[in-house]
Amino acid sequence: MALPHFEKTGDLAAGLYRATLEEVLARFGTGSPQRQVVASRLLRIYRVARETGRLERLIIFGSFVTTKPDPDDIDIILVMRDDFVFDDCTGATRKLFEHIEAEQEFGASISWIRPALLPLETLDEFLARWQIKRDHTRRGIVEVIEMIHDDQELAATQERIAYFYRLLARLRVTASPSEFSAVAGGYRAETARMQDEALEYLTRHASEPTPAEAA
Repeated sequence: MALPHFEKTGDLAAGLYRATLEEVLARFGTGSPQRQVVASRLLRIYRVARETGRLERLIIFGSFVTTKPDPDDIDIILVMRDDFVFDDCTGATRKLFEHIEAEQEFGASISWIRPALLPLETLDEFLARWQIKRDHTRRGIVEVIEMIHDDQELAATQERIAYFYRLLARLRVTASPSEFSAVAGGYRAETARMQDEALEYLTRHASEPTPAEAA
């Protein structure tokens, strides 16, 4: 889904929009010196989060993805894989997952979650809540697409896609109709997302750097 135009309120139209890091930096990281500063913070956060090897999704909301000329900081939700272990983190990586420490170290308001920590709602329902502003109106938020950087990551992505295919094949037989309806949509969306990433990698020539590397 392409990044839309801004509404009269200065927000993106309500919805969750997916874009590469390059697209996000081009759209929101220019226009003022402060925006360039905040964009550099986003780039650092992305790299530190990705170095954990457990980053599932990165969502941006707040003033950085509005028309505000000089956003004070950047608001981010990190969705980590269920095998992410906070206690294994050290140094700057650990600070990334401590809200107050993250504000001081990275100049950002960072929240994080693992899907298994959401027993009462789906991940999509959780993310939809971040579209709601304090005045109860809705705004657009932006997901930075996690890029595949090499053949090893491509193989890992393909293995996960195959695993989800096997899981869905089993669930459509063993789960009740109501249970299957509740979970199948999430697995389908996640599988489609990973397939898009794989195709993005495979249709980029081997000599071309990824957008994150180029940045």
